[in-house]
Amino acid sequence: VGTHPLAVDVFTVSEAAGGTVNFTLTGGPDNSGRNYIVLGGISGTAPGTSLPGGFETLRLNWDVFTDVVLLLINTPVVSDFLGNLDASGTASAKLNAPPLPPGFVGVNMYYAYCLNNYFDFVSNPIAVEIVP
Repeated sequence: VGTHPLAVDVFTVSEAAGGTVNFTLTGGPDNSGRNYIVLGGISGTAPGTSLPGGFETLRLNWDVFTDVVLLLINTPVVSDFLGNLDASGTASAKLNAPPLPPGFVGVNMYYAYCLNNYFDFVSNPIAVEIVP
């Protein structure tokens, strides 16, 4: 799990039916109240994306899917993907994936989060596969 865990309750989403993925962010009490953002990508986790300030690299490759997540942030599709950790340094977020057009089966969506002010904290990446 690592020291900056991101966890999910399921690792697949149906292309035909969509599905819900619940995320648990655990930054620890030293990070209570800090602002977080959950991002996604479909082009892998290496080499990753350097964050402002050069302290950390988010283990997601920035791609068009990342831009879509940002456009939909804190909508019903990607709820609580931007917020603040609570007093214990935890938060929850949710992906409510709609049904997708054919052609996405086998694609992995990778998710990770970071904290800002400063960008000195990144989570592990999590893969969620699109299945039939």
